[in-house]
Amino acid sequence: MKKIFILSLITVIVFTISCDSKKTRTALLPSVSGKAGEVILVVKDKYKENEIGKDFKKLFSQEVYGLPQSEPMFNLFFFKHKAFTRILKLHRNIIMTQISPNIKQAKISFRKNVWARPQIFISIVAPNETEFKKLFNENKDKLLRSFVVAERQRIVNNYKKYEEKSLCKLIRDKQHISLSVPKGYAMRIDTSNFMWVSHETSLISQGLIIYSYNINDSIALNDKFLIHVRDSVLKEKIAGPLTNTYMITEQALPVDFKEFYLNGKYTAQLRGLWKVKNDFMGGPFISFSRFDMKRNRIVTVDAYVYAPKFDKRNYLRQVEGILYTMDIVN
Repeated sequence: MKKIFILSLITVIVFTISCDSKKTRTALLPSVSGKAGEVILVVKDKYKENEIGKDFKKLFSQEVYGLPQSEPMFNLFFFKHKAFTRILKLHRNIIMTQISPNIKQAKISFRKNVWARPQIFISIVAPNETEFKKLFNENKDKLLRSFVVAERQRIVNNYKKYEEKSLCKLIRDKQHISLSVPKGYAMRIDTSNFMWVSHETSLISQGLIIYSYNINDSIALNDKFLIHVRDSVLKEKIAGPLTNTYMITEQALPVDFKEFYLNGKYTAQLRGLWKVKNDFMGGPFISFSRFDMKRNRIVTVDAYVYAPKFDKRNYLRQVEGILYTMDIVN
């Protein structure tokens, strides 16, 4: 019995030391380099222009849904193995490939913080092109999703670190919602069941619109209902720059509706375009709606971007990151 206890204690100590060592190593790593939305693909030149290279291009060049102009999911950059220098090893998103008969089995691996933090590193190896393509096709959705989640988590972690604390507290106290709103955002409208906060520059506007309404037996969180409520609220609360102008959902592009669970809680998402009725302003938006059973209400946080002179993918991902910190305060 005593021997078993000692062995168990040794195991716990070794595990603790191992975990602490890993945390220490990660903390000592340099910060990642590269711009948001970039992916480095390390591959031989002969594969860059053939079907393998085209498959990677097709995967990462998929359009981001809900933007007024076409923008890819990621900007993909090809590098030869010899060109993959120490500087490039610090990049935020890396895919390393190898095709060689010396490799016994095709394999894909996902790792974090190999040379920098917070970094995602994906290795794809195979003995020949046929097995490489098979492995790629089986894992391409996971491959893309890994980078999407990694980019989002970097935003979330950064915003939690640099919160506009007084604004977050005001939202929490009055709307009973926890949101990590970063520094630079300010309150524009504050009423009992509606708030509008935004970050404004001379060229860009990023905003959050928070509103709630009572639940009744006929309510179902589908796209038609949520768009109807959204347009009703925006028409009343968000006036445009001219008389008889107001924010509304753009119907020229179908609004994408998605249901999922975030931190174990049901969430309904809308993604599409907004515009100002009777004016020319517009841009992308994404909203999360959630039941608050304690207060018998539905809460929506709507995030939008207005950046007429710039690409909008990364700006939209920034406000989307705020939505992923959303929680109902019990």
